[in-house]
Amino acid sequence: MLLFIFLVNTPISYIKSNALSDIQIKVEKSEQLFSSNLNILQSYLNLAQTPLALNYAQDPEAFNTLASALMSGQTYLKSAVIQPVEQMSNLGMFVELIEGHNDHASLHRLTQPIYDDQTVVGELQLEIESHMFVSYLYDGMFIMSDTGFVHWSQYHDIISNAYLSDDYSEVLSQIHRINRRNGVIDLGRQTVVFQVTSDLLGEKTYLVHLVTNAEIVPTHIYVTFVLAVLLMVLTNVFIGTKRKKKALEQISYIDELSTLNNRHYLNHIESSLLKRDHYFIAIIDIDHFKRVNDSFGHAIGDKVIREVANTIKSSIRAHDYAFRLGGEEFAVVIKTKDIAVACNVVERVRISVEQQSNNPKVTISAGIAPVIRNIKDSLGVADQFLYVAKRSGRNQVRSVPKCC
Repeated sequence: MLLFIFLVNTPISYIKSNALSDIQIKVEKSEQLFSSNLNILQSYLNLAQTPLALNYAQDPEAFNTLASALMSGQTYLKSAVIQPVEQMSNLGMFVELIEGHNDHASLHRLTQPIYDDQTVVGELQLEIESHMFVSYLYDGMFIMSDTGFVHWSQYHDIISNAYLSDDYSEVLSQIHRINRRNGVIDLGRQTVVFQVTSDLLGEKTYLVHLVTNAEIVPTHIYVTFVLAVLLMVLTNVFIGTKRKKKALEQISYIDELSTLNNRHYLNHIESSLLKRDHYFIAIIDIDHFKRVNDSFGHAIGDKVIREVANTIKSSIRAHDYAFRLGGEEFAVVIKTKDIAVACNVVERVRISVEQQSNNPKVTISAGIAPVIRNIKDSLGVADQFLYVAKRSGRNQVRSVPKCC
C-alpha cells in the first residue's frame, strides 16, 4: 500500500510542480508584455515635452499628423489630442475610466500636462481601448493595484474597474503577507500565482493568475493513476508538459539582451504589415563583431549589442519597428512608400552608431528591401544588399536605388 501511495503521489507532485512552473512562465511573460506596453504608452505621453505639443496652437497639423501615424501603427491607442489649458480637467498626470464601467473592453483616458517653462499651457490626452491593451492576458488573470482595485480582469468572477469582493480578499492579504516580488500561494481550493509590476503612475501593481487545484491537476489524473496505468500516463504527461513548455517559450516577443522585439514578434505582425501601407525592411549588422568578442570578451560584446540596440531605438521614428534577429544582426521595419525615406532612417542609425563615443567603437552595415509578398523573401533581398555593403567596405547602407 505504501508503495502504491508513493507511486501515485510522486508523479502527481511532479505534474503539479510542472503545471505551476508553466503558469509562472505565463505570468512572467504576460508581465513583460504589460510592462512593454506601459513603456510604449509612456513614450507617447512624453510627446507632451516636445515642441510639437508646445507649439500646437500655432501648428496643430504637425502634431495631428504624428498622432495619426501612431494610431495606425498599433491597435489599442484610439485617440491622441491636445486640449488648451482652459479645457483641462485636472492639473497633473491622470488616468481615468471614461466609458464602459465594469467592462474589460472600456476606454481609459491618460493625461499629461504640457509646460512652457514652469507654466501649464495645455494637456496631452490619450485614449486607449483596455481590451486590446491587455489582449495577451490569459483566462484567469487580472491586474490589480496594491489596494485591491482591479484595473483589468480576465477572471470570470472578478470585475474590472472595481475593488476585489470579500470572496477574494484573501488573495490580496496573502500577497501582502509574503511581501515578495513574485510567488505561488496555496489557498486550499485555489492557487495564486503573482508578479509585481507597476502602472503608469509608478504605483505598485500585481499581475495575478488565479487557478483552482482541479485546473492544476485534473481529477481524472488521480483516477487514471489509481487504475495503475502509471507508466503510460506519466510518459504522456511528460511529453505533453515538454510541448507546453516549448510553446510557452514562444510567448515572449521581447529579446532579453537588447530589449528590442524579437523574430517571433516580426512573424506575429507580418500579416498586418502586408495588409496596411507600404513598408521597407532593413537588415543591420555590426561590422567585425567577432573581433570585438575575440579582443574584449563576450561581456563587452553583449554591451555593444545593447548600445547599438539603444541607438536604433532612439534613431528610428515612433511608427517604425526595431528587432534583434539574433547575434549581432538587427532588423528595422520602416513605414513608407518611398525608398529615399527608408534610406534616410537607416542612414541616421548608421551615422549615430559611427559617432558614438563608447569604447570599443563599432560601425554597422545595412541592406534595405521593400516588403511585398512576405517577410522571409524581403529579408532575403535585404540580406543580399547587406552583403553588397559588406563587400564594398562596410559602414554603409545599400539598396536599389543606391542609398545616400
